[in-house]
Amino acid sequence: MTPFQSAVNDLKLQWREVAGYAVAVVAAQSLFRAADLAIHGGEGAWVSVVRFLALCMLAAAVSSLQAVFFTKLGKRIDYPVWRCGDAGEALRRFFSLWLILNLVVLATVSFHLRAMVSGASDLAVTLEFLIMAMAALYIPLGACLMRRDVSASGDAASAFLPLLRQLRLVFPVMLLGIAQLFLLRVLQFAVPMDTVRGLLLVTAADAPLAALDCLMFAMMWRVLMHDREASAAAEGSPFDF
Repeated sequence: MTPFQSAVNDLKLQWREVAGYAVAVVAAQSLFRAADLAIHGGEGAWVSVVRFLALCMLAAAVSSLQAVFFTKLGKRIDYPVWRCGDAGEALRRFFSLWLILNLVVLATVSFHLRAMVSGASDLAVTLEFLIMAMAALYIPLGACLMRRDVSASGDAASAFLPLLRQLRLVFPVMLLGIAQLFLLRVLQFAVPMDTVRGLLLVTAADAPLAALDCLMFAMMWRVLMHDREASAAAEGSPFDF
């Protein structure tokens, strides 16, 4: 089976985790959008401060959910080889890496919006391509770092080697990331975000987009398992990964 087929089967078996992640992400994003709508049209420095704090809280909340739920998926997909303890251990090991990734994405998107508003078209185009690259590599990079557990090993460079060795298998995951970005862009331009009706429409789309996160993660996890097995076969040891 392809990583996609295996991942679909994995998510069918772990539908509770997928549903829990989707519901929690929807709740976190809904709270952020409600807060943003409440201060919409406000003036003064406090508006920027509140929006910044809300974004940081959203990034922290989503990072916590990714650390916990992706760990559950990873453990059950690759049981008993890949191990992690309870939610507390998952947060200790993986919260910071997802938080860094999320903050980098949010900062880049913020700079892109400012470039568009200020009329810096060349910079805006450059940042748009950078955002596309981030969308393609966001889940693959996070999965690689979790798999290698860079927080413990400190060896970030080798964590990314599977991306090069298994590029053909990673490519579909990257395409799904770009497709997810495209869907978000469609929602951004087609749905007014400053109305309750618009917020409800966007919220309805949050759940399938969150489920897509889980699909991409499961696909990438399967790719990393394949890379481990291929490397072990080449080296003659089934436990060398």
